[in-house]
Amino acid sequence: TAGLVTLIPEGLVLLMSVTFAVAAVRLARRDTLIQQMSATESLASVDTICVDKTGTLTEGKLRLAGVEFAEDVDPAVGAAVLGRFAASAGDRNQTLETIAERYPGDPGSVAAEVPFSSEWKWSGLSLAGNGAGAGTFVLGAPDILEEAGALVLPPGLATKLAEETAAGRRVVAFGRSGEELPADAAASPAPRLRPAALIVLEETLREDAAETIAFMREQEVDLKLISGDARATVTAVAFGVGVPRDAGVIEGPDLPEDKEGLKEAALANTIFCRIKPEQKKSLVAALVGAGRYVAMIGDGVNDVPALKRARMAVSMGSGTQVTKGVADVVLLKDEFSRLPEAVGEGRRIARNIHRLGRLYLTKSVYAATLIVLVAVPGFAFPFLPRH
Repeated sequence: TAGLVTLIPEGLVLLMSVTFAVAAVRLARRDTLIQQMSATESLASVDTICVDKTGTLTEGKLRLAGVEFAEDVDPAVGAAVLGRFAASAGDRNQTLETIAERYPGDPGSVAAEVPFSSEWKWSGLSLAGNGAGAGTFVLGAPDILEEAGALVLPPGLATKLAEETAAGRRVVAFGRSGEELPADAAASPAPRLRPAALIVLEETLREDAAETIAFMREQEVDLKLISGDARATVTAVAFGVGVPRDAGVIEGPDLPEDKEGLKEAALANTIFCRIKPEQKKSLVAALVGAGRYVAMIGDGVNDVPALKRARMAVSMGSGTQVTKGVADVVLLKDEFSRLPEAVGEGRRIARNIHRLGRLYLTKSVYAATLIVLVAVPGFAFPFLPRH
């Protein structure tokens, strides 16, 4: 009995559980909530972190940097129409709220509406009535609308678009159409537009973003920046926080559709632009399939499929309830810098568990050796169970 009790590592499970619990408490003090006990150990294995630009590298708050109206648009009339559009939209998002804050207006009677979606990158309203504030209006990504043939920017606005996107700002186009909105925006492009204005939106980089990226490189953790924004905007922000300028860049329409090609593209590139939610899920799955231990950070409903495909799901504290529900780890104060810190803590905990394992393995080998040495000559076992 004394020999068998010594052989069995009965305290190992207890000490490992205590170690995990202590790690969870330590991380909670750093505003990192561990929702699954296994996440503490998973943190030690993370070698790739997939992040979005908005809300991760940037603070997630938009500021209206300016509005550039077309030459044939009276700025006062254009501002009033833009304010009416922002006030009338039933499906609210941060862009519309930012515009409505700068240009307050009275809501109009909505005859038809196409809500914004990351699939088609634009939203539209048909407002009833007479005057400049009535008709069909569309607000969306200029490059997507141009590719679809719905928008042609005049030289002045095209130059402004190039300047602002190169500076890392987000630019959306606003235009009027004489056509009706499509019944199915996923199957049909936006109506042909007469450009009215470019709205320039600015996001503030997180103060600790550059330091966090540098720390990740020191810890040999790869960063994959996945965003739905335009290439120039995403690359400007990425380079501004320390991502190497020779890092691979690829856009959503250029991603291969076959599994092997997608896996190669996911491994070879760091910055992914104009990515749709389904492509984000496929990229995460490709990285996991390539043997990477992927942590995915998300905050919206569109991120849930990608979060579920990752080896470890991380949600921002300000994210939707659904996102936080599927997450293994929640960054309570939306601080991206907490995740690399948590990875470092997880690796420290893993080293402690390895030490515990070696301790109990040594004890078991010692007990087995002693049993053999005592049993062969027929000696009495030198210890009692109480020993």
